[in-house]
Amino acid sequence: MKKLLFAVTALAALSLLAPSTGFAAYNQLGCYTDDDMTAASATAAANSQNDVYVVLSNPYNHDTDTDILAIGGIEFKFVLGGASAMLLGNPAWTHDSVIDIGTDDSHIAGFGTPLLVGDGGFVTVCIQNVMVFDASSAAYLYLAPALPASIPGVMVLLDSDEGLHSIYPSSGDFANPVFALNGTVTATDHVRMDQIKAMYR
Repeated sequence: MKKLLFAVTALAALSLLAPSTGFAAYNQLGCYTDDDMTAASATAAANSQNDVYVVLSNPYNHDTDTDILAIGGIEFKFVLGGASAMLLGNPAWTHDSVIDIGTDDSHIAGFGTPLLVGDGGFVTVCIQNVMVFDASSAAYLYLAPALPASIPGVMVLLDSDEGLHSIYPSSGDFANPVFALNGTVTATDHVRMDQIKAMYR
């Protein structure tokens, strides 16, 4: 009985991290210190350039109830908070053949051939360089829907069959930062609902 109660409590707590349209662990886009998603914050020296890895985790097709194994494109926008930093140029895409037609930190990128999702259920889509000027002031990176967006109000993933799917920031809400330099962000869990249930069987 205690085991069941703990499982229900844990699932209820994790559901608070979810966006209103679904469980947050699926279709998450986040920013990290490396492509293993080690941390969502880092200490940066003054006048330093810092690589931020943009990682898509657990891409999922809710219509067919299947994992998405390859992506054909992605739409998102960077929003930088804090006067002590700036984005340096466009991101370095991890795919060899990318066409990005976005403007003003919006990225609407199509891949010439599908970008394969790794065995762990995540894939690094690009690396954005951020310049920090003042190490005593925190800089926060947010994600937002691209302008214009294929699906209004959300970021978008194009699967290899050209189906569109909503994706969400790893912070659970567009109002919350996904990455911080000389600051902290709320950690989020990258495991999927079926993996959580398996822990309590």
